[in-house]
Amino acid sequence: MVNVCLSLKINHLCYVSSTAAVGRSSVKTLYDENNKWIADPDNSGYAISKYSAENEVWRGVEEGLNAVIVNPCVILGPGNWNESSLSIFKVIKKGQRFYTAGANAFVDARDVAFVLAELSERKIFNERFLVIGENLKYKTLFEKIANTFKVKGPNIEAKPWMAALVWRLEGLLAFLFGKKQNITRETARSSMSTVMYSNEKIKERIGIQFHSIDDAIRTP
Repeated sequence: MVNVCLSLKINHLCYVSSTAAVGRSSVKTLYDENNKWIADPDNSGYAISKYSAENEVWRGVEEGLNAVIVNPCVILGPGNWNESSLSIFKVIKKGQRFYTAGANAFVDARDVAFVLAELSERKIFNERFLVIGENLKYKTLFEKIANTFKVKGPNIEAKPWMAALVWRLEGLLAFLFGKKQNITRETARSSMSTVMYSNEKIKERIGIQFHSIDDAIRTP
């Protein structure tokens, strides 16, 4: 895609990456655009693919392409409940009893679209921006979704050994019956970790007021 943009002299490119491509740190608790990628065996295949794609975009920038990269966190909004992060709505509505101790960042899909449009309209190039609505504990998110559906929220904390058992069982079922593996080693590990991100840069640059996660949850 970068090569096509360069050869056809496309005016500009907006690449949607992910917070998964933001480098991890053992000393920082709040990540921003300055975090550097660190090669680590624990990096997921998804994170590596996003980071590699970002490098291609930066290569295009060096060759004259006007480009901007946005790194949204977990996106919530209307869509297929059987796919990606939206599957959590289906799980919670059925009565999920377990939660994990970790935390992550979440954002309304409308805000991601707005950021892309604004950056393009304002011709802001050759930078990256984290697109973050709120940092929340998974337990808090699950409770918000449960309250929206008027079902009982999760009340049992899943321990690391339980998460490890679940992803192995899911992997076995996927192998034996060809089922899609929803919980992998990477997702199980990330559900136990606390990762928070800053949205100060994008707020200062375009003045966006993010939708609340309560609002994002009500939309699906």
